[in-house]
Amino acid sequence: VLGEHFERGGERSRAVAHYHRAAEQALSGNDLEGAIARAERAIACGAEGEELGLLRLVQAEAHTWRGERVEAERVGIEAMSHIERGAPAWFEAAGIVGTAAGRCGHQEVFVRTAQAVRESASSEQPPERKVTALATLAWQAAQAGAPDLVSVLLQEAEHLSHARGCSEPHTAASISQARRRKAERRGDMWESLVASRKTQEYFRRSGALRDACHNQVAVAYSLA
Repeated sequence: VLGEHFERGGERSRAVAHYHRAAEQALSGNDLEGAIARAERAIACGAEGEELGLLRLVQAEAHTWRGERVEAERVGIEAMSHIERGAPAWFEAAGIVGTAAGRCGHQEVFVRTAQAVRESASSEQPPERKVTALATLAWQAAQAGAPDLVSVLLQEAEHLSHARGCSEPHTAASISQARRRKAERRGDMWESLVASRKTQEYFRRSGALRDACHNQVAVAYSLA
């Protein structure tokens, strides 16, 4: 309402911040279509620089949950280009891009994104988002046709998490999720089940209910 108020009043630059907040609220409330649309309204009002990147990140996450992988990859790449490299949001965007690229079979984009994450220093201390991105990419590496990267990325995530004292439940969930996929790929379904249940608990503790629901499928698969 406030965004539209300022837009109609000709204060488009002031409308941007309100549409941005509205987009984030829609995303947190599972109104994925609304999140994409409100972010687009902010962009149409002249959002630029890092704010443009953050708006594209909202859209990339919404497209991911809608199963629109090509769009998630496209706007995620744009988000990365406008957000400072090494910032927490940059690593979030990289995780989305890598996952989308892997699921689309865009191996070159996946490998390039994974390499960028590995080479980029984190501005966040401790580097929770970088660890999460590494673990997310490790989880996706097998499906991306890069099985040799699974162990490399997971080992880097585990080492960095331990060495730098990462303790966020969502970060731990990402590592546990990658361990689950690795166990599953080698046929160890008991270890996969153990890791899936740990992942479930971490996601619940972090409040990431969409992720927790999605992970429940992995628990069921391991049980089956």
